[in-house]
Amino acid sequence: MGCAESAPEDIPTKPTGVKATQVARSSSVEVKITNGEFEEATLRVLVLGSGDSGKTTLCRQIDNIYTGTFPAKVVEIYTKQIRQNLITDVKLVLQALDKAGVYLSDELAKIAHLIRSTPSESDNYTSEIASGIAKLWADQSFKESFYSIKNDNLFENEDVLIAHAEEFAPNDYKATNEQVLEACIPTFSFDRHALKFNQYEVEIIEVGGQKTQRENWHKYYKDVDAIIYVASLSNFGQALPNEPGSSQANDSLTLFSQIAADPAFAKTPICLVLNKSDVFAKKLQKNIVQFKSTYAGFTGAASDVDLATKHVTEAYLRQVDTDRPADAWIMTTSLSSLDKEAVENMMKKFAPKVYPIAEKSSSKKKCLKPDESQIQVRHILKEPSAPASDAENEVEPAPFTETVKAKTVKAKEEPKPEPKKEEPKPQPKKEEKKEEKKHDAKKAKKSSSDSDSESGSYSYYSYSSSK
Repeated sequence: MGCAESAPEDIPTKPTGVKATQVARSSSVEVKITNGEFEEATLRVLVLGSGDSGKTTLCRQIDNIYTGTFPAKVVEIYTKQIRQNLITDVKLVLQALDKAGVYLSDELAKIAHLIRSTPSESDNYTSEIASGIAKLWADQSFKESFYSIKNDNLFENEDVLIAHAEEFAPNDYKATNEQVLEACIPTFSFDRHALKFNQYEVEIIEVGGQKTQRENWHKYYKDVDAIIYVASLSNFGQALPNEPGSSQANDSLTLFSQIAADPAFAKTPICLVLNKSDVFAKKLQKNIVQFKSTYAGFTGAASDVDLATKHVTEAYLRQVDTDRPADAWIMTTSLSSLDKEAVENMMKKFAPKVYPIAEKSSSKKKCLKPDESQIQVRHILKEPSAPASDAENEVEPAPFTETVKAKTVKAKEEPKPEPKKEEPKPQPKKEEKKEEKKHDAKKAKKSSSDSDSESGSYSYYSYSSSK
């Protein structure tokens, strides 16, 4: 969801930026990108960025381009989440109308009462609720209130979805590819995407960008060949969730600086994607003063979108030290992850630049494969047919590791009789747990040799599965 505006804050700068000679060298080989399924990869690409930067949408768009469809389970999850988001956002708009003293007609007031009293769960998205949302959306005062609070409190692209509210009412309705891309579902653990660059297998790992997720990022640093760092162009003037007075733009720039300076990525090329160019262009028109307060030194007008984009790009490049080796190039681009053609063009430029790494690779990496049960836990969606015991153990959205921990504690407090006594599984030592918690993406200085010392590839991951 959006965030509240923050006080003007200067962006940290460095006197010099990345060298002009540090540009990506493309392979002379023509690279064809196709969908792939494999257990070992030649290349591993890590997708990083702060929360709400649009990493998931970008990766889903890549899936959409090269597979043409999404897995049935993904569509099911997104359809449910869209229904929940619609109820939640309508409640927020109604709350804004109340604060503004706007009165609705008797018919709309009854609809508003019904929606307010309805829990924001997919199961409650009935045809009556859907019809009510459609009637509210047709009301001018409701629509004006929606757009007045959209940037700060509502899910992005929700106006596109709310206009089709009645489509989601049937129980058997499945979201279209476009609706999946427009939906907002935070990543609480990691997601995996598989492609092929000619004959080489490429594994793309996307991780959650909220601050609570970053302490686990170091687990994914091993054997990374390239990074795609996604940053939002439109996050100026917005605060971090639950941190009034903070700056999303400042957080993203600082995070980019830390990633570029991390010893684990000293020789790792980076593709910097400045996302949400469509939202940025509209927001710049109305908030040019705010943009100038966030990105000091900009002298252009509200209509100078290209110049403003270049100014933001330079702000990111100033975060990079000049002593990075030539092979650790930085490629920059700006786009909207909803723009299929723009994302496809980005991949056409990115693939030839990382292709030489695959050609030189002499070994493969074991792939991560999150199963369906993990996806369900990660997105914290309540299944209609879930047994009572699962409902009792339901927890609020949290980092994947915390979710597992919460469920484990609950199980210990309320043990169930077991028909057969099993040997207890060995638990990690307290010292090891304490040491693991010390890792933080901001301060992590984990070198490649440190990563190599881990036993096996990702053998230290802990996954939850529902039976």
